[in-house]
Formats: sequence, C-alpha cells, structure tokens
Amino acid sequence: MILNPLEQFSIFSLFTIFEKITDTTYTSLVFSNSSFFLLLNVLIFLFLVKLLVLNNKSAVIPNRFQYILESIYSFVLNMLLESVGSSARKYFSWIFFLFVSLLIINLSGMVPYSFTVTSHLIITFWLGLSVFIGINIVGIRTYGIHFLSLFLPAGVPL
Repeated sequence: MILNPLEQFSIFSLFTIFEKITDTTYTSLVFSNSSFFLLLNVLIFLFLVKLLVLNNKSAVIPNRFQYILESIYSFVLNMLLESVGSSARKYFSWIFFLFVSLLIINLSGMVPYSFTVTSHLIITFWLGLSVFIGINIVGIRTYGIHFLSLFLPAGVPL
C-alpha cells in the first residue's frame, strides 16, 4: 500500500540474477518494477493489435478497436506529412510505433497504483537520444556533411 504519494516513482528490484565474473567482482541483472511495467505495456500493445484488430479479417465493417487504431494511424500520418512532407513516409513505422508506445505507457500511468515508466529521466533521455541520433544519421546520409550547417546560425563564420 502506498503511504506517500512519491512512492509511485520509486524503483525497486523484483528479482536479481547474479553472475560471477572473477573472485571479487560480480555483475547483476536486475528486473525492477520499471522493467515490469515496460514489459506489461508492450504486452498490452501486442494484445490490442493482435487479438482485437487483426482477428477481424473477415468483417467488412471494422470493429471499434480497429477504428480507434486506424484513427490514430491517420492522425500520426497526417501530422507527419504536414510537418515533413511525403519523403518521410519511409520513417512512418518508427514514428507510429514511438507515438503509440508513449501513448500506452503514459495512459497506463493514469491507472491508480501503477507505475509510469516515462516519469524517470533516463527513459526519456534514451528515447530522445535515439531519435536525435537517428535524425542526424538520416540527415548526413541524405544531405552529406552540409547537414551539420543546420546547427549553426546563418552567416556565422567557422
């Protein structure tokens, strides 16, 4: 039972596996409540997509879960096309996965006595860093080394 409102943000170990490296040092693999809720959110997403949407193959009229997923799909696609253009269609699957994952993770955090994985800075840091590195790799592959000139204001000498 949570006695303090800030206890929902604490990370505790559910189980730990120790592996011996040398006589004096050990490494450990910790499965925490953060890992558990991240895994639970992935399973919720897979359950919603597989069981509720993809099992409706024979129906001409979509069910309500398929309609919700198609609405989210069209929302993200329209937002991407308006901001980047049609050249971003090949990156849509990554952006859609990121959007839906963050949506499910943050909505599951609204449930009382649950854990919001994105409440910890390290999760948002790694998600942001992976997107930043991915954008820079795509930019350098597309525009070459001149892509780095976007980080400098116009007219500034080297």
